[in-house]
Amino acid sequence: NTHRETGRIYKISYGNPAHEPVNLARLDANVLVDLHQHANEWYVRHARRLLQERAARGDDLNESRQRLREVAADVTQPVPLRLRHLWTWYSLGDVEPQLLVDLMSDENLHVRRWAIRLLANDRNPRADVLAKWNSLAQSDAAPQVRLELASALQRMPLTDRWEIAQSLAGHVEDAHDANLPLMVWYAIEPLVNLDLDHFCRLAIAAKIPRIRQHIARRAAELVDGRDEFVGFNRIAEQLARTDRDDVRHDLLQGILSGFLGRRQVAAPPGWPELYATLAQSNDTQVREAALSLALLLKDPRATAELRRRIADRDTHADLRNRAIEALVATGARDLADLLQSQLSDPLTQAAAIRGLAQVGSDNTPSLLLSHYHTFSAEVKQAAIQTMTSRLDWARVLLDAVQQDRVVKSDLTAFTIRQLSSFHDEQLTARVEKLWGGVRETPADRRRLIELYKRRLSPANLEIADAAAGRTVFQKTCANCHRLFGEGGSIGPDITGSQRQSLDYLLENLIDPNAIVPNDYRMVVLETADGRVLTGLVVDETDAAVTLQTATEKVVVPSDEIEERSLSPLSMMPEGQLQTLTEVEIRDLIKYLMSR
Repeated sequence: NTHRETGRIYKISYGNPAHEPVNLARLDANVLVDLHQHANEWYVRHARRLLQERAARGDDLNESRQRLREVAADVTQPVPLRLRHLWTWYSLGDVEPQLLVDLMSDENLHVRRWAIRLLANDRNPRADVLAKWNSLAQSDAAPQVRLELASALQRMPLTDRWEIAQSLAGHVEDAHDANLPLMVWYAIEPLVNLDLDHFCRLAIAAKIPRIRQHIARRAAELVDGRDEFVGFNRIAEQLARTDRDDVRHDLLQGILSGFLGRRQVAAPPGWPELYATLAQSNDTQVREAALSLALLLKDPRATAELRRRIADRDTHADLRNRAIEALVATGARDLADLLQSQLSDPLTQAAAIRGLAQVGSDNTPSLLLSHYHTFSAEVKQAAIQTMTSRLDWARVLLDAVQQDRVVKSDLTAFTIRQLSSFHDEQLTARVEKLWGGVRETPADRRRLIELYKRRLSPANLEIADAAAGRTVFQKTCANCHRLFGEGGSIGPDITGSQRQSLDYLLENLIDPNAIVPNDYRMVVLETADGRVLTGLVVDETDAAVTLQTATEKVVVPSDEIEERSLSPLSMMPEGQLQTLTEVEIRDLIKYLMSR
């Protein structure tokens, strides 16, 4: 529309409004105080500014200060009026903090909030202020006041934070608040380097699950100069002391998050007894989390249990699949036989195939191809992704395509581009022989855009089937893009884009690399065991990189990455439309343009 294209801003007035010149600078200070009751906020703000300027140049404003102070403290006045006067009184400087201390006991939560906020500007608050803050942190019923305290806590000296932090973390009613748990956590986190034991004890004292989890995670991440997991040892002591399953669950989840990407961690003192206790918990989540931790600690009891689950077809499929993922995540190299034995089981074959990409076994490609005709479409894609993760396996896959054992159309545009990431001339030549050039010139892409514009005329789009186009979208695009609330989140949500413009759609489908935001540039990882992974980095720690590929999230330990490069290309590959029929393209465009 006109407004969107020009950016114009319109003012609509009734009749011919009169504009009276205003010069507040000539007014007396007391008149400026009177203006704080004006209905128009403009007058209030300019009056405040002028009073600030006069205070800065040394004018005598004692009478004005007193009037401002009196209204701010007057509980019979409307709260907005009191706050206006309070803000100006504070901005004039030479503040006597007793008024703010008194206002922290005010019956109105907004007055209490502002008293806390203004007092927090003093980075070293008085003892009576700290005592009042702790009292409010324990007993104030307003979450807005507790949020203000959490914000103030982040500006306090570290040594003064412990008591107030514990009081704020003790409000279980704040567990689902959008801001409070994280604000309290941000104030607590620096304390890990001040007193590790006290920091870990907070995990037991806290009643907010998210805070407990973050404390445990941060402790687990802490490694001393000798690569000893000192934080893990301390948090494990707290884990052993509690008999509450909700606390156990949160601490275990936090520890596992802190160890994400690590292949092995030394067990803390007393681990055999602790694991025996956790394994007998009545809470399934506690038992499962303890099992995952035991596996990371190379506890043979955990390995035996997971192998038993995988082999037992009477065990629920979700448990078996999680067992496969957990064993693979340990980096164990003796899993090939176990995973290959699952290729004939429809319930676990997809997880097993993804795991085989990491395990690495010479006979994996031949076994995948021998079962390929029995796989569902989803499992076929998992098999193709696994075979394109290693150069030798990719060669076997191309042999199978040439022998018609794998249908050429099963390889998506993303897969074809993945093959070019190996930078192997012979492999690239074979890909180009089968599919044509992987990269097109700008002129080629412009010709394609013009060709499709002619084919996708209004008359042709009129007879297109949007419902069929939705099916094409789900098959081709929905893994990465969301439209009308359906689809993935790897790429941008396209619901609000300029979808009614055919030029916009074709330029993005045919030339997705024309403009690539940094957040969507593809990263290529080459690992020590010969894998090549492409995708977006969605999380990164010192221990690991989490990569979102076209089909899954993969956690790659940092010490296993041999080379990392940032591609100028988007995650969205070129050649998407070339894999579709003309009817599918027409239907897809009709669906994308629908409202």
